[in-house]
Amino acid sequence: NPTLITDVTPGDPIMEDEIFGPVLPFVPVDTVDEAINLVNSKEKPLAFYVFTESKALFERIKRATSSGAILQNETLVHYQVSALPFGGVGHSGIGAYHGKLTFDTFTHRRAVLCAGTGFMESLNAKIKYPPWDEVKEARLRRLISPDGGNVVPVMSVLMMLAVISIVVMYLQVF
Repeated sequence: NPTLITDVTPGDPIMEDEIFGPVLPFVPVDTVDEAINLVNSKEKPLAFYVFTESKALFERIKRATSSGAILQNETLVHYQVSALPFGGVGHSGIGAYHGKLTFDTFTHRRAVLCAGTGFMESLNAKIKYPPWDEVKEARLRRLISPDGGNVVPVMSVLMMLAVISIVVMYLQVF
């Protein structure tokens, strides 16, 4: 359980730095707006604990502030829930950690695309690259919309063809 420190003011030394340890300062405020302004006047906290039975009030505070985590009527337990991201914003950290999130945070996902040079790619190239004539336009229309409807922008078509190329290459490999 955290150690509770009462009657803390925003200017007290304990409020100057991020707190690491089971210490929970209570800063009394008169209004919700004062609490929101106090949180927003400092660096974004790693966690923000809001004690209220009102869902509407909690939602208001959640929308008006930024923090690594925000908990209603609870402290510290978000760290124990491995399905929740754990991490900060700004000075309290960058990224999210726990399970797969840790792996994703520290892993660079490298994009790799290998275009084939076989028969299927040569057929695909006949549609994919200019010059485009009425026959190619008709083929593109059928690819995009079976009823021959509106043609989407060329970049969308080319992206779709790239996906088709990848699927075709995958099928050629396996």
